[in-house]
Amino acid sequence: ILPKLKNIKHNVPFLKKEFISLTDIINTRKWILLTSVFSMLFVLQISAQTIENIDNFMNDGSGESLYLKNLITELHSSAYIEDGVVTTYGNGSPVILNTGTKEFSFLYNENLAFGETELIKLVIDKPEDLQNKFDITRLQGFNNLAWIYVSFSFNPCSGDSDDCLLSRVQNLFQGLDQSSVKVVYKLSIPN
Repeated sequence: ILPKLKNIKHNVPFLKKEFISLTDIINTRKWILLTSVFSMLFVLQISAQTIENIDNFMNDGSGESLYLKNLITELHSSAYIEDGVVTTYGNGSPVILNTGTKEFSFLYNENLAFGETELIKLVIDKPEDLQNKFDITRLQGFNNLAWIYVSFSFNPCSGDSDDCLLSRVQNLFQGLDQSSVKVVYKLSIPN
């Protein structure tokens, strides 16, 4: 058995060395660091593509952006949830669901009326609304959901800036990295 063990060094390149050099350790650490950085950048890129300012998204003129514009601006069968009560308007199953953040838990229970819903319009009325978290992975029965449109009716950023909206929307959602749903947002303060 002993001669066979000695010969194993000739077949496995890493075992040919009698000791591991400092260079080998540094190169291994560089490789681990490099792959970690690329992994983090990949995750950040996915997040950046999943959440976008609606004005930027609409400017690309793609079929996807035109379809979303139609969903937001034209009349479609819709549902509204307020205080746990669902009210529907139009013919057929609702394509659009209008709700606020206090209704998130209601969306986690399957409702057959939401099977055709493609867009959830979420209105953020006050700073307290940003305390609620929306876990996309817990949605039940939303077989066609492609979009969530977040509309801020107040400015959560300081001054006249809207620079913080992306981070506010990112903090509002959980599980977007595990979903194909895209989120668009807009500051839309009524006059």
